[in-house]
Amino acid sequence: MTITTCIISIINENQYILLQELEAELKQDKTHLETLHEKKVNSVKAELDQERLDSHRRIQKLEQTVRYVCTERYRVYHFLHFKQTYLNVS
Repeated sequence: MTITTCIISIINENQYILLQELEAELKQDKTHLETLHEKKVNSVKAELDQERLDSHRRIQKLEQTVRYVCTERYRVYHFLHFKQTYLNVS
C-alpha cells in the first residue's frame, strides 16, 4: 500500500466516522423535535378542551339567566295584568 492509498483510506475512514456521528446527532434531533411536537399538540388539545368546557359553562349560565329574566317578566306582566284587571289601578 502506498502512502497515498493509506492517506485516502484514513480520510475515507474519518469521513465515515463523521457521517455516523452526524447521523446519530440528526436522529437525536429528530427524536427531540418529535417529542416537542407531541407536547405542543397535547397542550393545544388541552387548551381546546378547556375552552370548550368554559364555553359550555358560559352557555349554561346564559341560558339560566335568560330563563330567570323570562320568568321575572312573566311574573311582572301577570302582576300588572292582575292589578289592572282586579284592582282597577293603573
